[in-house]
Amino acid sequence: MNAAQRILRRSVLRGRSRWLLLYEKGMALLALSNLCLVLFDMSYVPGRDF
Repeated sequence: MNAAQRILRRSVLRGRSRWLLLYEKGMALLALSNLCLVLFDMSYVPGRDF
């Protein structure tokens, strides 16, 4: 493998890892928002005054 092929391969891997990182961050934010909603729903009914 020559130098040009190595550079090309690294750039492809970096681009792929960038999208993977964005995907993982997005999924983490989605999971966190889901957890917040669940905790809010669990505390909403007991906290209400009837």
